[in-house]
Amino acid sequence: MLNLLLISLILVFIIDISGFVDEMKRLVWKWVFGNKKEYRDFDLKPFTCSLCATWWAGILYLCFTGFSWEMVAYVALLSYLTPIMKDMMIFVKDLMIKIIDELYYIFKV
Repeated sequence: MLNLLLISLILVFIIDISGFVDEMKRLVWKWVFGNKKEYRDFDLKPFTCSLCATWWAGILYLCFTGFSWEMVAYVALLSYLTPIMKDMMIFVKDLMIKIIDELYYIFKV
């Protein structure tokens, strides 16, 4: 169960937070169209959707580790919660920045 959660968190980070997917889409666009067409955003599901990627990666993981309906339900729950995971990751980062700022203010000489 922990492995599925970690897979989900990693996918949410890569797809929703890092900007890696947007860069890859720009490279694909340039490779396909060159400079002939101006870039337009497009979807490459499941690669641009953390919910979709979590679902399919989780199902693939279950195929190798042992399939059960309870685990499929857990994967569905993790997939559904990917927007909340993204918000929590951003919240934790912002909270850490706030704590560091407060500590800097307290211990500033």
